[in-house]
Amino acid sequence: MRISQSRRFCHTPEPQSRISIRFYPAATAFSPSIAAFGFTRLFHPREDVWGEHFEWSAAWMRGKTAIGRTTIAVLEINDADVLAVRESLLAESAWDVAGNDD
Repeated sequence: MRISQSRRFCHTPEPQSRISIRFYPAATAFSPSIAAFGFTRLFHPREDVWGEHFEWSAAWMRGKTAIGRTTIAVLEINDADVLAVRESLLAESAWDVAGNDD
């Protein structure tokens, strides 16, 4: 019997979509910690305005609202490794915190 790629990565009896396979490791990493944030939802990029929930402080992303803080914590946006990359990009002027890529 041939095992599908989705079963190999997700260990579920039903095949999953490609997007769930792509994000499966991240989903399993933060699933238990979601309960710690109660019923606060995560930031939705198509429904929410980024500037209302987040702001930059150099390479550090700060949550302005409960939604922003929860999203940052659950997705580990300010992880030490990610911060190191952002700081090196800032030092090389390869990344503009304000998002002005022009």
